[in-house]
Amino acid sequence: MTERPAIQLHDLEILRRSLVAGGLPSTEVVWMLEELQRLLTERGQIQAALDALGAPWTDIRELLNELHRLTRSQTRRYGQPT
Repeated sequence: MTERPAIQLHDLEILRRSLVAGGLPSTEVVWMLEELQRLLTERGQIQAALDALGAPWTDIRELLNELHRLTRSQTRRYGQPT
């Protein structure tokens, strides 16, 4: 299966309408599930980075660098504009 770009909001609406109409191919369902997995993984990474932020915020620079790395690596991988 070829890698597709990240799902966008307008894609979600098209897929939702296709699903209601019963015309959603299994490849589209697989794509949505893979995209959901990617988003949930990213959410978990961001939450872990936020949880690592200490009460006095002594590690803020490191946290911001990690968040930048996480979001930019996803942007480059999925071809979204920065």
